[in-house]
Amino acid sequence: MSVPTCFTSITFNYLPKARVLAASVKRTHPDWKFVVCICDRLEDHLEFNIEEEPFDEVIWGEELQIDNIYSWMFKHSVVEICTAVKGQVAWELLDRGAGKVIYFDPDMAMFNDMT
Repeated sequence: MSVPTCFTSITFNYLPKARVLAASVKRTHPDWKFVVCICDRLEDHLEFNIEEEPFDEVIWGEELQIDNIYSWMFKHSVVEICTAVKGQVAWELLDRGAGKVIYFDPDMAMFNDMT
């Protein structure tokens, strides 16, 4: 039985919330994989080192298999982009072999295990 792969989608202004979510998932389910999809680019003034983050993996929004990704992103607000990529990220994770995929909003936290 495969363990779930959890994910959320954010822009960098939601990074602190996504960190809390990922850490809470890892605390209650240390064997689950946690992926974050980041839908904007790293600005020079921001520091982001995946080795220091509670995420197992980062998927960059611009790497998703969406036609004309840059013009598509330009047409959407930040909230719309993070909402619109959920299906694409789920398919990407399933294509990579995830048996179970769970989406969590980035402003959530897990306090007990999900069993």
